[in-house]
Amino acid sequence: MQTANGTSAKILDDNKKYLGVQVERSGNDKCYGVAADANQIAVFLYGCGGSDAELVMWVKID
Repeated sequence: MQTANGTSAKILDDNKKYLGVQVERSGNDKCYGVAADANQIAVFLYGCGGSDAELVMWVKID
């Protein structure tokens, strides 16, 4: 994922399982993706095939 200042960051752990859903936007080539586990919820906006992912919201619950 690309941050606002142009650097890359990773907030999801490849070794964990997440509940997820993709929400398509009508008339637009971008989708929302939501991933959640017991400790966090992340919402992304991305293009075809997950390109140009942008973090829209991240709530960490500890």
